[in-house]
Amino acid sequence: MFGLRKYFSGCLVPAIVIAVLTLSEVWAQCPRAGRFYDKIFAFDSMEVQYTTVRSDFNKMDVFLPVNDDAQRRPLLLLAHGGGFNSGDKNTDRAVNVLCRSFAQRGFVTASIQYRLTEALNLIDSVKMMYAVLNAIYDAKAAVRFFVKDAATANQFRIDSNYIFIGGSSAGAVLSIHYAYLDDLSEVPAVLLDSVLAHGGLEGDAGNPGYSSSVKAAIPMAGGINRLWWIGDDEEPMLLIHGDKDRTIPYFFDQVYRLPPYNFFTLITLYGSGSIDTALNNRGIYHQLKTYYDYDHTPWDTSWALCAEIDTIARDFLYPMICNDFPLPVPDDFKPVRLLQVFPNPVFQELYAESNYAPISRIDVFNAMGEKIYTQQYANAAQRQKLYTGRWVPGLYIVYAADDKGSPLGHKKIIIKH
Repeated sequence: MFGLRKYFSGCLVPAIVIAVLTLSEVWAQCPRAGRFYDKIFAFDSMEVQYTTVRSDFNKMDVFLPVNDDAQRRPLLLLAHGGGFNSGDKNTDRAVNVLCRSFAQRGFVTASIQYRLTEALNLIDSVKMMYAVLNAIYDAKAAVRFFVKDAATANQFRIDSNYIFIGGSSAGAVLSIHYAYLDDLSEVPAVLLDSVLAHGGLEGDAGNPGYSSSVKAAIPMAGGINRLWWIGDDEEPMLLIHGDKDRTIPYFFDQVYRLPPYNFFTLITLYGSGSIDTALNNRGIYHQLKTYYDYDHTPWDTSWALCAEIDTIARDFLYPMICNDFPLPVPDDFKPVRLLQVFPNPVFQELYAESNYAPISRIDVFNAMGEKIYTQQYANAAQRQKLYTGRWVPGLYIVYAADDKGSPLGHKKIIIKH
């Protein structure tokens, strides 16, 4: 369904019409409530070593819904940013927001670490290709880790037919190439001997003998080295990108077009704008969310944008899984509501309440996603008060975090006087 072609009775049909009709049909069968859509679970997490074949660095944080007895669940695996020479599974804001949010919806999620390269290699296009390949090999080993578990111990209870991959910045580049660089004939000649020496495009990073297939990808500010690597029957993709990105181009350019790297000839990528055109031309189901007038990964500094991306990703993935998971929530199930804000509308003061963890900080964003206020509480508590009497009436977003800085949720509010 999601690889739908744009042809009907020998005529070219606009891709947008097909996409709308297809999604309308799917949504009609998908009640927008409960498992995989609403945040009804608390979550727990654990650190897992998914392979030690090439590096002891290959660990991931796995997030699991609490008190969920489903025997099959989708997996969302995400990779952090950092230019393939920095970053960590714990530090990427968008990745960690999505991991937690989708675990609350009933997914198994994972934030992976992968092998990095030296900063000097950023100015060597061939070495950067090697770095991307190593990261892909690691990500495939992580996917195979879960597929192997599903076939053996079944600790995580994932359905290996419903694995999704994504990431931000370098993690987005990783996820796009993971999905679309899938044939040895596509490998540049300068890399072919190395790829063959490492077992082909599957790599030799561990957990061999199991599938690394994914159902769709969610790259946030990513690009691909060759557009023609996108074939006629590829995975669906949710593309998210700022159109003024100077690090990963929105269309086609060298990466890192800012000092000091603008003095070097760097690797080139086709960004989300170009990929969108290629996917349209091939009739491959996808969506593009463009953040106009934004540079690279604006969600790194905006909880409001992270929250919006979380919703967009939910609406992209949900139709792909809801009809194939007959997993109704029991009548006696009590949803976990991590954050409540009341009253709403607010006139002079509001209360934020979490029944999951004490609130240590509240951030307030305006309708443009700009942080306008932060309240740090000396004493963390399940309920905190915030005075709003001096703020201009309008729409705001209240975000709460615990004493470790982990998000407890966000709510839209209306302030009136």
